[in-house]
Amino acid sequence: TNIFGTLLTDPANYNVELKPEYEGIYNESEKWDGVSKLPAKIDDMNKEVTVSFPAQLAWLADQLSSSNTYEGYTIKITEDFDMNFKPLTVGTGYYSNKPSAGAKKLKAMIDFQGHSLYNVGSMLFGSIVGENAGVKNLIVKNIEINSTTAGQALLGYVGEGAVVDNIIIEEGSIKTSQKAAGIAVALGDGTI
Repeated sequence: TNIFGTLLTDPANYNVELKPEYEGIYNESEKWDGVSKLPAKIDDMNKEVTVSFPAQLAWLADQLSSSNTYEGYTIKITEDFDMNFKPLTVGTGYYSNKPSAGAKKLKAMIDFQGHSLYNVGSMLFGSIVGENAGVKNLIVKNIEINSTTAGQALLGYVGEGAVVDNIIIEEGSIKTSQKAAGIAVALGDGTI
């Protein structure tokens, strides 16, 4: 059809039925506002966390603690995210090539499944540690970090057997007073 509606087709009535019914939240690819948080979908039986919005990643960051590290879980990212250059760091703390005392360590595998992060404006993951932990299958399109603090990159500390695999940074810059890096600031006994 065109703007006149029936110029190219005969008038008709159509019934549209959606099967199966969608029970989730539609991702309208809006930019993250830097404050919104939505609970991620957690499947404790299969040890999976599904993240479909940047606001769910922000919620996940708030859930991390010294006793809640998501150890043994896989966090699956199901959509491309526009981070809108707003700061968000999942997990905290490293110092002198090791996690700092009291650091919120993420011990899960984050699988971006080939999805992209757009307009990243801060370190995304602070401390990723553990044999089954890491970040994989991520494309970063435009990272711009400008900081006067030391140690800035996409990831802070990677260690204790954690693995970083298949990360592509297509464009951007990281400027800091010292220890600027593309992927990780500090590597312990992990693998990149």
